[in-house]
Amino acid sequence: VEHLSARGIAAGGERELRRRIEAEGGTTASFTTADFTCFAHAVPRAALERVLRLEAGRFAARPTQAMLDHDRAVAREENRVRTRLNPLERPLQHLYATAFVAHPYRWPVLGSDEDLARITLKDCEEFLRSRYAPDQTLITVVGDFDPDEALGFIRRHIEPIGGRGGRRALSASREGEPGGERRRAIAGDLPVPVL
Repeated sequence: VEHLSARGIAAGGERELRRRIEAEGGTTASFTTADFTCFAHAVPRAALERVLRLEAGRFAARPTQAMLDHDRAVAREENRVRTRLNPLERPLQHLYATAFVAHPYRWPVLGSDEDLARITLKDCEEFLRSRYAPDQTLITVVGDFDPDEALGFIRRHIEPIGGRGGRRALSASREGEPGGERRRAIAGDLPVPVL
């Protein structure tokens, strides 16, 4: 969904967003954790309004099946690369899956191949509408800028979009009290002992 949200900014998605921000003399990055997604842009002061205007487009993302299929393949490849490059990636996924039996932290952030295969276009649309919305967003501006001007840009480009409402209440996935010790031994790809 992180990848799909950039499609609301520009037809080229993340690649086009990166090109536009770099053309302003800036840099951009994004990442998703189990708790949040972060989009970070470092731009010259003169480009602040342009970046906020671009980000406002994220709230209008309308993915298609072709976009979902493409970004699903990208996420699968990202999973494979991360597992190859980081010998701790897979063991950490197993650690969380063992430690949490009910809580969503038990799932890998990028999902498994099975998870990715199950995601439908409707799931993505609902998630974008309820979670990638102004009323679910924290905007932080730091550096050399005029606070009143920055707030004016936010009010001009983000505030009119308004909340999306209809946010589905999350079911409470509570971890029960541990009923004893849980152990799991995983053979990694490298002979590096990790406890």
